[in-house]
Amino acid sequence: MPSPSQPALPVLTFVACLLLLLPAGPALAVLTEVDDLSLPASPDGYNITEDDVTGLAWLDLTVTAGRSYDDITGVDGSDELGPGGDFEGFRYATDLEVTGWTPSGQIDSLYSNWGFNSIFSSIGPYSNVRDFLSYLGCFNNCGSYGFAQGIYVDDMDPLDLSWAMTEAFPSSGHDWGSVQVHPSNALTSRVANGSLDTTGHYLVRAIPEPSHLAQLLSGGMFLVVLARRKASRPTRRRI
Repeated sequence: MPSPSQPALPVLTFVACLLLLLPAGPALAVLTEVDDLSLPASPDGYNITEDDVTGLAWLDLTVTAGRSYDDITGVDGSDELGPGGDFEGFRYATDLEVTGWTPSGQIDSLYSNWGFNSIFSSIGPYSNVRDFLSYLGCFNNCGSYGFAQGIYVDDMDPLDLSWAMTEAFPSSGHDWGSVQVHPSNALTSRVANGSLDTTGHYLVRAIPEPSHLAQLLSGGMFLVVLARRKASRPTRRRI
């Protein structure tokens, strides 16, 4: 029988499993599609994409297509981001959360997790762009071409709007995608007032806890407590 000071086998097993699950190098994005029945439906059956690297849940662009900025933020009196609103608990994503582009390089963001590394012309493999459209929503002839576009805010300033369009171009023997990022302009105004039904809004919220790792740690604490209880019991000898 193990002595009170000897580590219990269940604890060692848990620690070994936990070490195997921890990343050995840079984190790779794990994307999960979720259908939240409390939210408006998406055409593909999943209205949220959860990204574990940024810790954000992204609402499909198609869910907010044709909605105005004033409608979503409550300028018109119906705050869709507030209690009882269609998108309660969400907020507008920022430019860094969408693109990740900074003067010193790109940080973890929605685009970086798809391998999008430029705001001009070709941004990555056609397959990456198609995957992006399949998760976040696609507008217009999505069989081969297709695009996704949406409004976001610069540095959380609700008066400084931008919109980004991601396009899939299978043309001229090349498979590539392009991203156009526009500051506030006439087209942004049209998108913001809801007059374009092929544009949505980049809305995000934190991924709900507990995470998978937290559940593992909780289970590990239970095993530790159980092992200590067993170790503290007085030993009995048969005569």
